[in-house]
Amino acid sequence: MNGTEEIVEGTTPDGNATTTTEEAKETSDKGMLDGETNKEAGGMLAGKTEQETSKPEVPESYDAFTLEDGTELGEEEQELYASFSKELGLTKEQALKLVRSDKERDAEMVKAYEKKDAENREAIKKKYGDGFKEADVTANKAFTTFFEDKEHRESLIKAGVVSDPAFFDAMVKLGKTIGEDSFVLGNKNVKSLQDRKLADSLQDT
Repeated sequence: MNGTEEIVEGTTPDGNATTTTEEAKETSDKGMLDGETNKEAGGMLAGKTEQETSKPEVPESYDAFTLEDGTELGEEEQELYASFSKELGLTKEQALKLVRSDKERDAEMVKAYEKKDAENREAIKKKYGDGFKEADVTANKAFTTFFEDKEHRESLIKAGVVSDPAFFDAMVKLGKTIGEDSFVLGNKNVKSLQDRKLADSLQDT
């Protein structure tokens, strides 16, 4: 047998199986996982041709994004998602899927927040029992005094901070510590008094 002859399928003298040249060629062309030839599949793992893996055409603009319940996004959100989708190179279908997925996640987070907020408020009421209303008024006096900015207070409320039992307890304690007289807004010494008592109270907690 010369060097140009093909190996004949069968067995060697020692009993090992031989492989034909055609079988060896077929095996070398197959991907490890796909079982498809590399020539057709374009690689070991991809299993896709170059044509199939080409990027989809990105639209010049996106239609108004509509949620599954028919709600349309506001103009600002629409522009934000459109810009983001274009940057990512998403098709209209992919962009809409992204928007709906984000909104579904937002809705789940809101539900989780509302549930936790309700649980915290119930726990506070249960802890203070009949004295809850009085404690609530005391806490609110401290809250509105130490957090004078209305927008700041609203942000804390939306974040669920005020319904946190530890925060509520701290506000009740501060309200009792500073006393009724120090809530007079016309007193020039109110702020320094508040700062000092706040520091003292936080050290004791």
